[in-house]
Amino acid sequence: MKIVKKITTLVMMFVFLLALARPLSVEAVPAPTLTQIIIHDMTYEDTTGEIYVYIEYVGRPSTASVICNGFVCPEDTRYRDTIFGSNNIEVGEVRFFKTPYTYDQRNGIHSFAVTAEAQTLRYPRQTIRASRIIPGASSN
Repeated sequence: MKIVKKITTLVMMFVFLLALARPLSVEAVPAPTLTQIIIHDMTYEDTTGEIYVYIEYVGRPSTASVICNGFVCPEDTRYRDTIFGSNNIEVGEVRFFKTPYTYDQRNGIHSFAVTAEAQTLRYPRQTIRASRIIPGASSN
């Protein structure tokens, strides 16, 4: 019975020391705070013809919304991507928001008025906005 107590005591001391030990390497870096929103352009899905707004976030946004010609555009998370800088450190992300338009409808639209806004992750939360008018297709 004494040997079981000794082994249990040694194991408990070992676990306690492991809990206090500092890690040898750090794997994760906190996400950078949102500083800028860049509305790049419009793109479309080859198979369905759905038109998307291509938005780049410098830093990590908390909540994000996009409005195109007065319509709220839902995000398509299938096309979300993280941007990494030097040393594989995250610097931002790219998101695509689906507009209510298709590739076949673009000839009737003279321009796309796009407004994007997002909040920062950290408190105090700030809302950052960007707007851009993207020319539509010319009807020849």
